[in-house]
Amino acid sequence: MMAELYDDRSEQEDDDEFEEEEELEDDESEEETGVAQQPTAALSVLFRGRTDTLIDPLVEKVFEFSINLIIQRFSRESLHSPLLYFASVMGIDLKNGGFRRASNYTPTLAGLLWIMRLLILEYALPKRAYVTLRRPSREAYEDHSTRLEEFRRPHLIQGCMSPASRILGMMAYGKEAGKAEERCGRMAWDPTQETFYIDAIACTVEGFKHFVHTIVESAQELLQDSLLFGVGTVGVDLAVLRDSMSKQIPGYSLLLEPINRLQEGCDYMLSLIKQAPRDKRLLQEESEEWNRKKVLDYLDKKKKFLELLMLAMQDSLSLFLVWVWTAKY
Repeated sequence: MMAELYDDRSEQEDDDEFEEEEELEDDESEEETGVAQQPTAALSVLFRGRTDTLIDPLVEKVFEFSINLIIQRFSRESLHSPLLYFASVMGIDLKNGGFRRASNYTPTLAGLLWIMRLLILEYALPKRAYVTLRRPSREAYEDHSTRLEEFRRPHLIQGCMSPASRILGMMAYGKEAGKAEERCGRMAWDPTQETFYIDAIACTVEGFKHFVHTIVESAQELLQDSLLFGVGTVGVDLAVLRDSMSKQIPGYSLLLEPINRLQEGCDYMLSLIKQAPRDKRLLQEESEEWNRKKVLDYLDKKKKFLELLMLAMQDSLSLFLVWVWTAKY
């Protein structure tokens, strides 16, 4: 019994001594740095600013590590940079067992440089405060342009002793090398002239025709059922439209030509809105005001229709070229 009491008392004394040592270490660190160890909640309030969204501490540390890679300084004789090693590895073509061609490698360098510039912009002028890194938001700086120049010139321009300068040099060299290299074709035909290959993708002529027709049918269905509310029609004869390509008047459109008789298009669409079925109406029945949800959905469908229309025009031209090729050969 006495042994157990002695063990409990010794453990309690050890815990008390450990807590006292921690307090002494905290006091010493405060004396050395001159900054008290503020709680995380207090730091959050201090650095939060006008934005209530806080950044995860691990994300902040990863961000700081990325910035250290970008702003690393080195001499011309020693180019030991993890970022440059990464850029070099990105130039290896694992599929073909060699190096990437200049025309394929320079876009990778351009993307890497774009990310570096974006990170430096965020580091110089943070959108929100970084609590873990103790960096305030951009609101703490009066002159944003001067603040950005403090990081841009030493780390992001040609001639600086940072990775960005080396990457810019490789991009310039790759651009010139790309002009001299021979471009290999990406499209090839089989001996029967019924199937063509784009890289490793095979497509038959009949399949491509069906693809174009499907796009046109989808665009027509979307136009009739959704954009014209299922009650309107388009009666414009494209063959008789007059569109002068030589006019340089700002804002000119073929819709303004009287001979085309297209000036009443807005009134026509407003009349269709009133004639639309109840499930397709864009107006609220009670107040005759716009139904925001249905209007946004209508605009999304209009955007999709325009994309289908442009795709149909492009593929129709491609189909014509395919027809010319097959007819010639």
